[in-house]
Amino acid sequence: PERDESDAPLFTLSQLHATIGRGLGENISSSPAVTAAALTRQSRHLSSLASPLQRLLHGLSIEAARSRFDALGPYEGFLDHPRALAAVHSRLGSGHPFSATQLETYARCPFLFFAQRLLSINPLHDPDADESALERGNLIHNALYHFFSERVHDGSFDRITPDNLEAARPRLRAITRREADDLGLQGFFWEQELERLLGREDGEGREGLLMRFLRLESEATDPADPAHFELSFGSYHDMGPNDPLSTSTPYVISGPEEEDSVRLFGKIDRVDRTPDGRFAIYDYKTGQVPSVADIGRGLHLQIPLYLLAAENLLHDQGLIQGTAGAYYQLRDLENCGRKGLFGDKSQRGQVYSGQGRGLPEPEIFRQLIEQTRDFALSYARSMRRGLFHVTRQNPAKACTYCAYRQTCRLDHRRMRTLEREGKLS
Repeated sequence: PERDESDAPLFTLSQLHATIGRGLGENISSSPAVTAAALTRQSRHLSSLASPLQRLLHGLSIEAARSRFDALGPYEGFLDHPRALAAVHSRLGSGHPFSATQLETYARCPFLFFAQRLLSINPLHDPDADESALERGNLIHNALYHFFSERVHDGSFDRITPDNLEAARPRLRAITRREADDLGLQGFFWEQELERLLGREDGEGREGLLMRFLRLESEATDPADPAHFELSFGSYHDMGPNDPLSTSTPYVISGPEEEDSVRLFGKIDRVDRTPDGRFAIYDYKTGQVPSVADIGRGLHLQIPLYLLAAENLLHDQGLIQGTAGAYYQLRDLENCGRKGLFGDKSQRGQVYSGQGRGLPEPEIFRQLIEQTRDFALSYARSMRRGLFHVTRQNPAKACTYCAYRQTCRLDHRRMRTLEREGKLS
């Protein structure tokens, strides 16, 4: 319908933009849309309004593209400009070393990886965040590394047993306090934290977290002996203490073409091995433990990739067959112990002990590990193609604790529809 443009009311610039913006989002035959179209035609002839109006219309077109259910638009994490792709390749090409955590971040949400790793956008400070979590994790890792390392004598490990448990307790206490001093963790807060970790030396009060860990170790019936601690591969900044068997060589996952390869670095907190070279790996976690079910979905890569890395890089040093991996949760007294066991069912009782829900048969176990290689290659390939769209995962799991969730414009229903229709690859 036509309208006499001379009848249009007077607007301030902000009112004009707001009226056009709202109107162009309405049905084309509605009164607000007709008014917006008329204002747009008039404004284009005014030099002072032409440029701001063009930016407004451009923004509206981007918003419209972001609501389409048939495809992702050019402003939704698809980098296709040659300069942008060249910058991505310079950062993430075949020479770039990835950690398992970086690949898992991309699997969880490509946009999160983009904002965090490529744009280096720091989230707003959370006043409720536990500022001591990283320091506490470093303290526990360092203390257990030194405690276990000094129990290795001439290639054999002096296991923690009910008979020597009481003698081991003061030694772990002394090492933990020494490491706390070396890390500069002093003052009233850390005295309270050390009591939480170690308990009181007179044995009164609650059991310390690390003392419970020792007690659980003394009760374990693992056939394999702890042999390597903080076993690293590849190199990265601030590696900290590491096992003598560590190597600066990264684990390389080869793809069909050389430029598809993925270089991986990491550190395995503990390796238990048998005399014939079968081994299990353990990772200390002071926070949440990942779900084993996420291995098959490509969201949890660390344990399978670490098993592959140890087999490939340290085969000649005696680590021949990875049979299992698990997390040792060290969060609090209610969350202390082995969790998330992923292992070859046939090796339970021969290399490792413990219960795991639905442990796979040997062939399936190896298939899951090899599948993780494919996931890693796929994620790196997608990064190098410039694909950084928002997550396709369930936001209840992927977004709850995300520091960038207010900036990503996620429409989960739309993303699931696009995924079903094959529009995200």
